[in-house]
Amino acid sequence: MKKINGVKEGQTGGTTGNILLKRTDAITRSYTWGAYKRFEDWMGFKTGDKALMLMGGHVIHKHSLESVIHDIIYKKINKIKNCIVFNPYDTEKEVVEKIIATILSQDIKLIRGYSQYLYYLCCIIKEKGIMCKVPIITTTAEPLMQEHRDLFASVLGAESYDQYGCGEIGGIAFECGSHEGLHITEENVIVEANENNDLICTDLNNYSMPFIRYFNADQIIIKTKKCSCGRAHRLIGKILGRKCDYIIGLNGEYLHWAYFWHLIFDSKIAERRDLRKFQVIQKCLDTIEFHYVADKLSSDEMNIITDNIRNHIGNVNIDFIQEEDIPNSKSGKYRPVINNLI
Repeated sequence: MKKINGVKEGQTGGTTGNILLKRTDAITRSYTWGAYKRFEDWMGFKTGDKALMLMGGHVIHKHSLESVIHDIIYKKINKIKNCIVFNPYDTEKEVVEKIIATILSQDIKLIRGYSQYLYYLCCIIKEKGIMCKVPIITTTAEPLMQEHRDLFASVLGAESYDQYGCGEIGGIAFECGSHEGLHITEENVIVEANENNDLICTDLNNYSMPFIRYFNADQIIIKTKKCSCGRAHRLIGKILGRKCDYIIGLNGEYLHWAYFWHLIFDSKIAERRDLRKFQVIQKCLDTIEFHYVADKLSSDEMNIITDNIRNHIGNVNIDFIQEEDIPNSKSGKYRPVINNLI
């Protein structure tokens, strides 16, 4: 392992089933970012163009010297990249107003974010009757539906581009301007689909922890026809079984599924209790259930989770339920959040 450069450890998001510890090396990350830069070329986004990122991060901020240095470096990198960042976990009116003001005052060429949050944002812009112009939208972590594309085009005048990846492998497939499917990055990964359309992937670059014929619990349909753009990559025609909901608060705010994931990892609860799965279920507006597969949470840990959630969405009741297992949905996909109100 010492002979492999730039080995970093982390964990997957848990959205594909069990939370999994992983390792990547410098070469793997270089190939991943290379594929994403090629994706930017396909979208017409150039180095130096201003981008707006609406993607979540840590929800419990550490105050160690290492964390402070990391935050300083992260901010400097974004400044160099001409990138403005907002946290979509904050759905307060003031934050949304700042995002809209940024779109209006800055020459934003690209917005990258969660599909549902961008949809929520565009609905507000449309209700206000504001005229905006952003050429490119690219989404991540959630399905990009035709309804999303239509709204982004009508409100922002944006052309939407989808991408697909997972924490274990990185970027797997990207959409080009022909919009006929997602081009598989076949120089980085072998993608298969079995008779049940289960996605099976093999990492070609990661020598620190290769994933070989790995089932990530997503389902896909691979097209037999090549894209009219002329590129030779095989295409993913459709991604099945990927469903992420939001929790709706008493105050009208929304919490994205990734908020809960960051909360239990940032607080170290996941590590202390050997968390393997969790699922948040909302059956009515004032009550949510927090199901978890782990060692029993202490009252202090329950209070940490409860207080952080209530700070965002109001004084909801939270029932903690320890489980032996949390079954996947009928499609075979693990759903970290289920909102029965939507």
